[in-house]
Amino acid sequence: PISGDQQVRANRHVRSGSCASGESSRRASIARFWALPWAIAANLVRPSDRIISVSGDGGFLFSAMEMETAVRLRCNIAHIVWIDGSYDMVRFQAVHKYGRAAGVDFGPVDLISYAQAFGAKGFMVETADQFSVVLRDALDMSGVVVIGVRVDYRDNHRLMESLHPGVFH
Repeated sequence: PISGDQQVRANRHVRSGSCASGESSRRASIARFWALPWAIAANLVRPSDRIISVSGDGGFLFSAMEMETAVRLRCNIAHIVWIDGSYDMVRFQAVHKYGRAAGVDFGPVDLISYAQAFGAKGFMVETADQFSVVLRDALDMSGVVVIGVRVDYRDNHRLMESLHPGVFH
């Protein structure tokens, strides 16, 4: 499962749902905090599969308490969290629609320690070269694994390019 900015970005490269109508982008807007709960559901349906899910740190924090559920149910999930310290999906939509954003930044949150506090494994990727190694290792582990990746969303305004008019209005 992918949510928020990550789904909009993925839709640029992988056809999903009815992209041409903007429906997938609307789902991304609505679903920004559902990646982890959807991963739990996917794992319950397909318990022998390793599930990969992706969210931003803001979206993750909306449903982070479900980490307890994932660990308690012994889910096999590798959850990748793109970290920038803000609700960026909200930011770029607000700037697009209103010309400004407010209340979208939050302080530093140690998501790796948070995951470990629930009994999950957690790893922070510090360089791009580390990502494939950390992901490969996480996929070889059983249980819940959280991978933190710092990102720079300065070009997110470009996500609004070539969207259907009215997608976010």
